[in-house]
Amino acid sequence: MEGPTLILARCYTETSYAALPPAALHEAKRAILDGLAVGLGGADHPSADLLLSYCQQLGGQPHAQVWGRPQRLPLELAALVNGQQEHVLDFDDTFLPPETVLHGTVPVLPAILAVAEHRHQSGRELLRAFVLGFDAEARLALALGRAHYLAGWHVTATTGPVGGAVGVGTLIGLTAPQLVNAIGIAITHSGGVTAMLGSMSKAYHCGKAAEAGVRAALLAELGFDSAAEPLTHPQGYLNVAASDRAAERLTDRLGERWLLLENGYKPYASGVVTHSLIDAMLAFRAEGLTPDAIARIEASVNPFVLQVTGQQEPRTGLEGKFSAYHCAAVALIDGAAGKRQFTDQRVQDPAVIALRRKVVLIPDEALRKDECRVIVTLHDGSRRERHIPRASGSADNPLSDSALTAKFRELATPVLGERAEQVLEQVWQLETLPDVAALAALLATPAASQPA
Repeated sequence: MEGPTLILARCYTETSYAALPPAALHEAKRAILDGLAVGLGGADHPSADLLLSYCQQLGGQPHAQVWGRPQRLPLELAALVNGQQEHVLDFDDTFLPPETVLHGTVPVLPAILAVAEHRHQSGRELLRAFVLGFDAEARLALALGRAHYLAGWHVTATTGPVGGAVGVGTLIGLTAPQLVNAIGIAITHSGGVTAMLGSMSKAYHCGKAAEAGVRAALLAELGFDSAAEPLTHPQGYLNVAASDRAAERLTDRLGERWLLLENGYKPYASGVVTHSLIDAMLAFRAEGLTPDAIARIEASVNPFVLQVTGQQEPRTGLEGKFSAYHCAAVALIDGAAGKRQFTDQRVQDPAVIALRRKVVLIPDEALRKDECRVIVTLHDGSRRERHIPRASGSADNPLSDSALTAKFRELATPVLGERAEQVLEQVWQLETLPDVAALAALLATPAASQPA
């Protein structure tokens, strides 16, 4: 009998561009646009500077473009740096079913774009690889189950290498047995814990997932092998890493249910489970509520919100992204929760600190991860209430194409200038692009706007 890993590999290697639903291909464009937006927006982050400096010290061939910078790096290292930049703002997409939490674009896009640029592959090939890579990591995330992420595993770090490997593997035409090997090699690189949330290493999880995906697929192409059944072997990934594993989720409606269609895109630059609370505070602000009128803010949220974003006294901008208290405060004070609300200076602002100390989080198992109920008590004793059933940007309350375009312009135009509009045009018409190296060239800063 064929094992689940080979079943997955056969499906992905045999699925052509034409066989994919138009809706999934359009969603791939949305995800790619969003990924490039946040990757360009994160290009000025100190952690990306450090990582780029390290990679330059290693040397190597300038195969692929670093987004929003003049430098080019070897394939794996370009994927690593671009992945760091794409996730460091915590502004990238989120696959958020009840079982898990996954940032699905960041392990796949930097990997496949670097390889497609180097091998001069088409936009159609890139779109196909993206849909398939995303599907693979999302299915693995579902199969690993709730206990995996509740135990403290960072799911994007544990499943992302597989997404990157499948994306690159299908892009370069691996056979099904080779793709099984790529998945096994990727699992060899998998790992990351949520203790890293609020540090530079959290985004590094995502960069290394993209890096590992490139390495796994290219090693498999050369003949490097792995276990015959790396996922469901008695000592395979699911049996080692998940106590409530559900292997049947790996192949449930395979080739029919494309999990990319269940993805969500962030309107706010913070942990996704803070978004319903931000929605509520923005609504209160729109009603005229001001910080000085507030005595107490009580927010009933899913317990996972406290686990992931329960930092009451963040010290840095990165920690602020994982503080529901900070998110609530800046949303009301600033009327926004974008890149500027999560700097070290904003986290340390006395007015922000004073308001977030009035926030109380109340765990409620009955609420979904993207749902909240908020009661604001004013100094005069009156109360305001707000229920957010589904956060903005979630799969059930999605951002429109125009909203994603606006987000891209906000983050990309300060980096690329007028060329941001060319990137927009190429992504929305990606199926017509004969060589994605042209897109990659536009992502460079003007000093190196053409490939070396």
